Amino acid sequence: MRSKLSCLVVIALVFSAISIGSAKKNNATGLAKGLVRLRVEVDALAAELEAKKTEKKNKIESLARQKSELKMMLSREKTRMSQLRRRLRDRQKKVEERAKAQEALIPIVKNAASFLKETIGKGLPFKIKDRRQEIDRILERMEKKLITPGEAVARLWERVEDELRLAQENGLYTQVIQVEGKTQLVDVAKLGMVMLYFQTRGGSLGLAYHSNDGWTFRSAKSKEEKKSISKLFEMLRKGIRTGYFVLPNGLPKVMEGSFESSKKPDDVEEAQNK
Repeated sequence: MRSKLSCLVVIALVFSAISIGSAKKNNATGLAKGLVRLRVEVDALAAELEAKKTEKKNKIESLARQKSELKMMLSREKTRMSQLRRRLRDRQKKVEERAKAQEALIPIVKNAASFLKETIGKGLPFKIKDRRQEIDRILERMEKKLITPGEAVARLWERVEDELRLAQENGLYTQVIQVEGKTQLVDVAKLGMVMLYFQTRGGSLGLAYHSNDGWTFRSAKSKEEKKSISKLFEMLRKGIRTGYFVLPNGLPKVMEGSFESSKKPDDVEEAQNK
């Protein structure tokens, strides 16, 4: 009986040992798998961190390059500004030197400019304000020593040539005029520097008329005047400058006139007064 009991105890101890060993083995396997999983996560995080570091490094290098380029551009612009200032000083110095040598021309320039402005003011009322302002700008630049008196003479002569060209050309333009107390923007047909006709945006027609008080604008008085002026605008808009036109004439002591244009565009060949 004792031997059987001893045998049972031994068998129980053996099974217990086997169970404990199996449990320990299972725990070790679970720990190993957990470590492997953690290791994978750590490696992934390390790789992500490294990528972030690389990206940040690249951004810093890119910003550094941009900063360097901007410094170079700023340096070039400073150099260019310095050169421009030096050239401006040299230019002003040369202008002052030439101006001193040409001071005798200053009163001549002013007298010529005054005469030219007066002549423009008395002539056909075609863009008078603009033409006189061109002369004023020349005087202003001379007084500010931006150009020499000699250069002012050359530019005044250019304005004289412009006036001669205007006397040889005809065409359509726009300008602001005052008609019967109203200031308005109109289309004008200029025939040399002899006659000027207008057409308002509303279709009203008229001409520049010279009286004892100087040039004024008046509306067409009769159906014949309106018809002839309307035909002139129509032909000029179509580019037709050959033919015979009977037109109201605004010249002094002449109430009506006609002109025949040449084959050359912008030239008025002949004017006949009735």
